[in-house]
Amino acid sequence: MPNRPIQIALSIVAAVAASFSVANSQDRFPATHSPVESPPVFRVQEVVAAEIIQGPDYHLDIDVPVRQNLYLYKIHTPYGDIQALGSNMLEQRLREMHAIENACKLVRDPQLVKGIVETFRQTPQGARVVLTDPGGTIMRAPKGFRRMASNLLNPQNARAGGEDRRRFAVSIGCDPETTNPVLIPLLDNLAVRKSIGKNGSNLGMNVVLPGLGLLSVTKDFDNELITQSPSEINSGIEKELQAMGVWEPVARQFCRERSYTTMQRMIFMGHLRTLKDVQNFQYLVYRATTAYDESEGLGMIRELRLIRRLHEQHGVISIDLQGLPVVMLRDSSVVIVNASDYIFDSQDMRDAMASFRRTRPNDPAIFITAGKVSEDAKVMLANFDVQVVESGNTTMVERIATQTPRR
Repeated sequence: MPNRPIQIALSIVAAVAASFSVANSQDRFPATHSPVESPPVFRVQEVVAAEIIQGPDYHLDIDVPVRQNLYLYKIHTPYGDIQALGSNMLEQRLREMHAIENACKLVRDPQLVKGIVETFRQTPQGARVVLTDPGGTIMRAPKGFRRMASNLLNPQNARAGGEDRRRFAVSIGCDPETTNPVLIPLLDNLAVRKSIGKNGSNLGMNVVLPGLGLLSVTKDFDNELITQSPSEINSGIEKELQAMGVWEPVARQFCRERSYTTMQRMIFMGHLRTLKDVQNFQYLVYRATTAYDESEGLGMIRELRLIRRLHEQHGVISIDLQGLPVVMLRDSSVVIVNASDYIFDSQDMRDAMASFRRTRPNDPAIFITAGKVSEDAKVMLANFDVQVVESGNTTMVERIATQTPRR
């Protein structure tokens, strides 16, 4: 579970800071009692690029409801319906569909996947869910029990397999530690069929998915995933985090947390290294350890990518955690960073903004989200003197900051 001393310390700091500004903020930002919005339902063409609505052996359902400020996609496949909570998980699942297609080309056995699916259907788990929720993202266990389970030592090397299996995973464009129940036996089968050789390399590790690019990796990543075991890579990450000043229990927890695969940790570290000179950047590693499933973990990588872009374009000087990451820029602007798909006017959102204003009643503030914000939510945020930047458009931050009067 998250390291309790850090969690308690952060809570105390936030509580002390809040006590000095509650009265002022309550006068300026009174409680809002107007009706909130209901989570909307979109058409798929409104939220994703047309090029990815249909692909190898899949098509996306026409309706996309909003759940937990994320789009809930349904992917229809010959093997069953796959759900993906959030655009990050959609990218993960679509990459897996391309990987399955590449695997079938590699082994030239059209019956292989069908046989794997039929075998999976006959298991108790398969009979119930097939591919409905491969990673447990939608129908997950309660957080407390999920957190307890994640404390167990993750058998990372067993998930990824040996070098042959890892090589085949990379060659078809697949994370070696995938949780997809079709890809797992496919990779096992490929690893056994060593006679197929290495001709399938570079088939799809960086398949182009317009509008989705969180999980793209470099050739160096590919080589490292093949030649080193997950335990070796994660041991190196843990040592690097400690050398960067991350508290040892936090570094250890991050490298054992089941909400991330080794490849995802490597992507996380690629962004984090660019922030190593920013005050309190270590908070982002602590926050990463609190992800209770893969969807939330991917969201935190997306947050980190936004913060990196803010730093490269505007200069981040410090980072705080107030539910979401809050960064201060060189020009003293305060930016709340969010990785959701769609923000609407909810009571949770109002409460979060009220809490933010209790601790920062006078700071010019910008809310930047990777997704979209409803018109009602924009009005609500404006009532808290918070400006909005959508679609992760970090270049807009400076323009808004210069137009915002200092108080």
